[in-house]
Amino acid sequence: MMMNDAAYWISFAHMPQWRHARMNELIIMFFHEKKLTIEDFFKLTEESWKAEYNLNEKEIADLTEAKAQVANNSFVAENLYNEGYEIIPITDPEYSRTLKTNLKTQYSPAVLYVKGNKKIMTEKSIAIVGSREAGELSLGFTDNIAKLASREYKVIVSGFARGVDKQALDSA
Repeated sequence: MMMNDAAYWISFAHMPQWRHARMNELIIMFFHEKKLTIEDFFKLTEESWKAEYNLNEKEIADLTEAKAQVANNSFVAENLYNEGYEIIPITDPEYSRTLKTNLKTQYSPAVLYVKGNKKIMTEKSIAIVGSREAGELSLGFTDNIAKLASREYKVIVSGFARGVDKQALDSA
């Protein structure tokens, strides 16, 4: 993805108080139906946003603020790229099919920030999550499951919170 596109995607994906479902509904309209890029979408006027996309005043204000953040987010995108991250919007063929399938339009994030081997997003995976205050029995169970999954070459997905999540990744 071009650095400029990344700044627009970051601005769009981080609008406060927007649900994933609403963002993705808008992406479907501008990208798939109208064949616009994210930059083209942001270059539309407020009147166009209201007329063509049926946006309310709050949504238009949020998009206007996001548009004002694009220059700042160019620096964010550059820093992320320099640190080895990739920014993958939901419109990109490299976006995780598993996420799209499981989370659907309602919950899929508009952007993924990826560092490292992207191919693991296509591998079979197992999510291991649980209590941050897990007892020894739960942590032992987690240890066994994570080791078994790793031996079978499954990708372990976890949030890395203390407790079960961290145990799963440490054991893997």
